[in-house]
Amino acid sequence: MMKRKRNSKAVGSQHVERDADEETETKSTSILDLPDFIFKDVVLRLPLKAIIMCKCVCKPWRRIISDPQFAKMHFASAQPCPLVRTLGNSRVSRMLYLIEPSEINVSYNSDNYSPDGVNLKLETKLKIPLRNAEMVPQNPSGAKLSLCSKGGSKKRCMNVRTIKVRTKEQKFQIVNSCNGILCLSDPSYNNPLAICNPVTGEYLNLPAIDEVDNSLNDIVSCGFGFSEKTNEYKVIRLFDQGRPELISCPITGKEVFGKRVAEVHTVGSGSWRRIGHAPSYGCELRFTTCLKGSLHWIRKDDRKLDFIYSFDLSQEQFKAIQPPPLEHRMKDWDNLRNLSLGVLNNSLCLCVGPVFDDIDIWVMQKHGEPKSWTKFISINLSVYDRWPVGVYHPINFLESKGLLMFQCPKSAFMYYEPQFDQWKYFRIQDIKMKFEAVAHTPSLILLKDVVTGDNAEILNVNSRCHEFKLLGETKDLFLVEEIRDLEIDTDASSYSYSDEE
Repeated sequence: MMKRKRNSKAVGSQHVERDADEETETKSTSILDLPDFIFKDVVLRLPLKAIIMCKCVCKPWRRIISDPQFAKMHFASAQPCPLVRTLGNSRVSRMLYLIEPSEINVSYNSDNYSPDGVNLKLETKLKIPLRNAEMVPQNPSGAKLSLCSKGGSKKRCMNVRTIKVRTKEQKFQIVNSCNGILCLSDPSYNNPLAICNPVTGEYLNLPAIDEVDNSLNDIVSCGFGFSEKTNEYKVIRLFDQGRPELISCPITGKEVFGKRVAEVHTVGSGSWRRIGHAPSYGCELRFTTCLKGSLHWIRKDDRKLDFIYSFDLSQEQFKAIQPPPLEHRMKDWDNLRNLSLGVLNNSLCLCVGPVFDDIDIWVMQKHGEPKSWTKFISINLSVYDRWPVGVYHPINFLESKGLLMFQCPKSAFMYYEPQFDQWKYFRIQDIKMKFEAVAHTPSLILLKDVVTGDNAEILNVNSRCHEFKLLGETKDLFLVEEIRDLEIDTDASSYSYSDEE
């Protein structure tokens, strides 16, 4: 009896301890118990891919992150990022790779600089739609199982099927980016066809182009932007029509011979509006940049002093912008061919060079005032050996006080810190392919929340063909830093670089 009583007491004490533990666990705080404002503050500091993953954790988190107010808060603090995709006449290039600067170890100092460089897998993958997805059969007979490389050996991926599609029927060209939305066009004539938010996976088809006009078109120039005054997104397209006739130049007012006309579409409406003639020169919109309600671009004939044009989206008027004082470089036309426009610190910027000279970054400190052009950064390349020549496109001036640029011919990124006069050079690890990159500010704001109108039919990128992979989409891409050691020949007083490959 005593033994049985002792056992009963032991069992009873175990029950008491277990109940106490359960009560303690019940009273403990879970991350789900965080107030909404604290959770938002934490999540807003995360990279985009992590935010999207948090959205899939539970219903409360999905509710908070799906809130339009949260999307606006995220966009207000978002930074321009390189949005990369492959180039090639035989590729549709539906996949986009977003490189957030925080993912790259760009800081150059002795404390955290890695001698082995950076090897970053491009994991934030987004998509744009196929141009004619309805033409792709749901169960294509030509679908093949992919061969995925893993651990040095190839194994068959049973759940991934790759298909081939006709490039001319399915490929889109990226025109430009504005407020997290891409404008997409037909690669053959560059007619604008759709706008898309690759983060939310939404897109909207633009009204069809009139067949009569299309038959008379040469290559179309187009651009996409947002007007703060009218709170409207607009697309403009310029094209030749008919025979040249005596017209009034929309910029100078002088009588000239021309046949270039302009049409504007307000996103959400059902048609294009003819607004009159367009400038006869500068018909190709290069490096189209939207800033403060105006589209800016570099005209094709950049030997003229007024080679920067703009289009006010609210007034729907063309203007010429006086560029920075470049008289000392006007003699070298090669330098002027390597021009690019962009936005740095919410100001219009112009990147000049290089050939065998400097890279100069000019910034218009007061928008619309040419006298406010200021040389922001000058990178001296005359002492560097084998420096890549071509167009450098400014992406962002980071919080680390460094400039991130994309170099077109080499499909590479350059990060430069003026404070230390040091640079880093990153290339995409695929020497067989060429890539393009646009400065893109990722946005969680839904298209339906920014586009209004009776003709705003929002479609989903993944509504068709999302279960299939196209050519090249199963391959992983990496951003790799090229380490170059600066060798100083003190006797010859010269500098040279040696590549570690």
